[in-house]
Amino acid sequence: MIPAALASALVLIGIPTWHDGDSGRIGTVRVRIDAIDAPELDGSPKCSRSTRVWSCSPAAAPYAERARDRLRQLTIRGVECRAEEQDQYDRTVVRCRLPDSRDPAAVLVREGLARPDFRYGGERYRRDELLARAARRGAWQ
Repeated sequence: MIPAALASALVLIGIPTWHDGDSGRIGTVRVRIDAIDAPELDGSPKCSRSTRVWSCSPAAAPYAERARDRLRQLTIRGVECRAEEQDQYDRTVVRCRLPDSRDPAAVLVREGLARPDFRYGGERYRRDELLARAARRGAWQ
């Protein structure tokens, strides 16, 4: 676990491996993308506890692999992520930038492959979600 005082100073750079559309590893560090919620893959422990969350819903399920694959595609040339904090699962919560300066979380939300998580700063992605809904992209079809 990274001490809270050091978490905000930590910058992770590399080519990540993604478990799903919002969590994976950069090197040996387990990470969770801040402020979004992507669909969960089949068998997710999160969904065995509750299917009432959007990421475990039947509407989101068909987009789980697409979200993960899109995140892999976006980050294939690497990513720079700033640690924000540790979550309850001991993952480092990160805000990332691609080499072209885009925010991969914003891309996923804009493409309808993730939703803003308003409990954790997702307000910054509200406009991206509205664009995805208006264009009927991804899960908003």
